[in-house]
Amino acid sequence: MSLEDDIHQLVLAMDGVATVYAADPVWLGALKQLGSLVDPGSGATPVPFVVCSGADDGGTQERGPGPSGAASLGEASLPDAASAGGRSVMTVKIRIGTDGSLPAPAMARSVAGAIRTLVTARQPEVPVRALVEISAIGV
Repeated sequence: MSLEDDIHQLVLAMDGVATVYAADPVWLGALKQLGSLVDPGSGATPVPFVVCSGADDGGTQERGPGPSGAASLGEASLPDAASAGGRSVMTVKIRIGTDGSLPAPAMARSVAGAIRTLVTARQPEVPVRALVEISAIGV
């Protein structure tokens, strides 16, 4: 399995996480799908649930499912997204829905910590920045 798949499975298995949404907002996913329709040679782009960027590509390409990365809109403009003390930083972006059993800030910190632990175990030389967005809180 890829790193993205491992992160997806790890987060889904965590207490308090109800679902994992597509990493990109709906409008950006729709725009990418429209782009694939305009350029019939490119084929349909898969919808990534986890986006890892930055460590091996300068912070401007997404590493989602499939062999071809699409240009990331806005990721390179994030502070510290490209380097930390001269080293490349991997940014992991994920959007989750919770079941409401834990406060949202604690849930986001817990998920980010688990992501950092997993990535550091697989790639110890790469610093990790985890962006966890909570899109829905169950009641």
